[in-house]
Amino acid sequence: MNKHLLEEINRIKFITNYDNSTTINEQTTELLDEQRLKKAWNKYRRFTDKYSPIRFERGSEWDVDAGRTRNIIDKSWGKSGGEDERYYEDGKVYTGADDEGMDFEEDEEWKIGDSEMNPKIAAEISKGERFQYCSKGMQKAMDPDSKERWLSLIQEFQTEPDKKSLLGDAIFDAVNVYADKYTDKDCGTPRKKLKIAVGDDSFVDEIEKTIEIPADKPQDIEVTVSFPVKNSPNANFFKNNSSEIEDLFITEVDSLIATIKSQMSQMKNPKVYLSYLHVKTSCSRLRNQGLAVDKTWTKLSQERTDAAKNYLLQKLDEAGVMRDEQDGVLLKTEYVFNSKGTNGDGSSGPNGKEPFRFNTDGLGNWYCGDATTKGKACAGQRNAFGTPVGEEDLEKNKYLIAELGLAFKGQEPDPDTKEPKYSSYTENVNVEMYNVRFILPGKSHRFKLWLPQIVIRIPKKWFNGFFQRLFSGKTKKPVRRTNCFFND
Repeated sequence: MNKHLLEEINRIKFITNYDNSTTINEQTTELLDEQRLKKAWNKYRRFTDKYSPIRFERGSEWDVDAGRTRNIIDKSWGKSGGEDERYYEDGKVYTGADDEGMDFEEDEEWKIGDSEMNPKIAAEISKGERFQYCSKGMQKAMDPDSKERWLSLIQEFQTEPDKKSLLGDAIFDAVNVYADKYTDKDCGTPRKKLKIAVGDDSFVDEIEKTIEIPADKPQDIEVTVSFPVKNSPNANFFKNNSSEIEDLFITEVDSLIATIKSQMSQMKNPKVYLSYLHVKTSCSRLRNQGLAVDKTWTKLSQERTDAAKNYLLQKLDEAGVMRDEQDGVLLKTEYVFNSKGTNGDGSSGPNGKEPFRFNTDGLGNWYCGDATTKGKACAGQRNAFGTPVGEEDLEKNKYLIAELGLAFKGQEPDPDTKEPKYSSYTENVNVEMYNVRFILPGKSHRFKLWLPQIVIRIPKKWFNGFFQRLFSGKTKKPVRRTNCFFND
C-alpha cells in the first residue's frame, strides 16, 4: 500500500477516536476559578477600603501610592434639640405641641384662655413687669422682623383686649411654652442657639355677610326751581338806577316760599335742603343816572346780585330750608353768582341809538364823543356791540335770573309698618394669621478617626495568578493542544 495513503488513514482513525472529555473538564474548572476570583476580589476591596492600612490593586505595572481609610471610628453623642409652634388666626388658636394649659411659674393669672379671665385684666398683666421681662428674653432669640411682629401683636391686644381676647390667649400660650422649655436660668435668658420666628401669613378670604334692608327705603327727591316763576327775567325787579328790590320781586319770592311750605306741610318730618343757588344779573347799555350816576354797570349789577341773593336766602331760612351754614345739614350748598352780563362789563345788548348818548362803562358823567380823553377815544363806536336800538328794546336786555336746587329728604315709614328685609353678600376681608415658632438645635458631638493607607498596584498577570492560587489551591493549567504529527 502506498506509504502516504497509509499515513492519512492512521491520521483519520486517531482523530475519530480522540477523547475530548479531559479538555471540557479543564475549561469548566477554569470558569469556576474566574468566578471565585471575582468574588474574592470584591470582598477584599470592601474590607481594605474601610479597615486595612494596605490595599492591593490591579495595575499595568508595579506601583505604590499613599492614601487613607474611611471612617475607622465615627461616634456621635449629646443632647437632642426641640421645636414648638403656636398659631393665631382671627378668632382661632392652634397649638403644635402637647403641653396645652401650661402654667407660668405656677401663677393662675397666666391662664389667659380661662373663660373667667377678664380680657382687660389680661391686657394689664401683659403690661406687667414679669410678662415684659419674659417678652424681652424672647426678643433676644428673634431676628428684627420677628421682633417687630411680636411687639405689634402685643400692642394690638393691649389696644383692643375685648375684641382680641383670643390673640391674647395665643400670646400668653407662647410665653408659657418659652418659659417652661426654652430658658436656662429664668425667662430673661433664652437657651443658647434658640431661634424664635414670628411669621405673618395673613391672607384675603371671602366671608358671607348678611345685612338688614328696610322694606321701603325712602328716596330723596331733588327739585330744580327757575326764578322768576311768573314774570320774564327782564321785568322791573329793581328800582330804576338802583339795587333796591321792587314789590314784583317780593311777590315772586313769596310765591316760591308758599309752594315750598305747601310741600313741607304734607311731610311727617319735613327736611328740605338747599343743594345749590345760582344768581345772574345784568344792566342794559343805558348810562346810569340819578343816584347811580357814579356807578359803573359792573358795580350796579353786582349790587343787584347781592340784593337778590340775600333776600332769597333770608326767606328760605325763615321757611325752614336748611343749607351748609346750619346744623344738621347733610350736604354742602353750591353758590354761583354772575354779574358780568353778556358783554362782560355788567351790561348786555347793543348801545342805544340816537338821541341816546353812550359810553363804555355806564358812568353818567361822560359819553363817547365829548371833549374828555375817554370820550375822544370811543367816538364813533356806537355799533361796537351790534346795531343800536331804541329805549324799549334796550330795557329788554337787562335781566335777573336765579336757579335753586331743593332736596326733599325721603320720608321714613312708621316703625309699626316697617318690614325689614335681609340681603346676603360676599366681602373680601384680610384674615390675620401669625405663628410663633421655637427652634432649638441639639447639642451633639462627633469623633472621626482616619488612618493612613498604602495602595500597592500589582501587574494583572501576577495579580490574577496570586489570587487564583490563594483561593483555588492550585495553579492555572495550560490549555491542552493536540499536535498532528502527520503534518510536516
